[in-house]
Amino acid sequence: MPNRVNYLFRRRSAVAGRRCLPVILATAVLILFLQAACSKKAPVPAAAASAIRVALLPFDTPMENQEFRWTAMAGPVLMAKAGASTSDLEITPLWQTMSTVIASAGASRTFNEETAASTAVWLGAKWAVMGTIKPVRSSLALTMDFIPSKTNEVAFRYMKTRKMDTLEPAFLEAVRQFLRYQAARPVLMKKTRETGVESLKELAEALDREYGWFTEAEPGKAQEVVARLARTDMRLARFLFNPGVYPVLAEGK
Repeated sequence: MPNRVNYLFRRRSAVAGRRCLPVILATAVLILFLQAACSKKAPVPAAAASAIRVALLPFDTPMENQEFRWTAMAGPVLMAKAGASTSDLEITPLWQTMSTVIASAGASRTFNEETAASTAVWLGAKWAVMGTIKPVRSSLALTMDFIPSKTNEVAFRYMKTRKMDTLEPAFLEAVRQFLRYQAARPVLMKKTRETGVESLKELAEALDREYGWFTEAEPGKAQEVVARLARTDMRLARFLFNPGVYPVLAEGK
């Protein structure tokens, strides 16, 4: 009799085990699924991209057209205005870079990819921007080259031909395309008040005298030009001229 009782007990236990097996398996699968889900790390938001540091170089000008050489300094002015419309660029102030830029360009006052890249390295910038503005019939042909300081990156070129009074938007477009090339995403640009290129001639010539690009340097002699610029665009004035030389730029800081 005890043997039969044990047999029935074992049989009932086996049947109960078979009946519970699906529940046990389902529970095990659920546990494994929850463990796998918990083990996955929450997605980490991408870090905000830091601003790209850029150094501006005077533009090359046609040597046969001496009256047009003021565009050498007008190019960096327009580029500085365009760069100020986005937080994605950090443009090194012109008054901090010109001594290095002049030493890099030498007596020829021209740049190529090698000297531009070297200048960017010396100034601690990731890119250097050089370019040309040349008259073509009744228009201006603009070429801008963004030269990387690292040899494993590829230069970016922007080219456009526009009327003289509509050249400034081309600089904004060049910056937008360059940033899209870098970040592969749409770039929002702040609207800026447009300035005709010819209206920058006096400012460009003052910068030439200030730093001695074509003429002999006469720092501190552009008081009137700086004062007028400071009244309309203090940010640009502080970018182009040394606040330590022109007290009007140090006011209101």
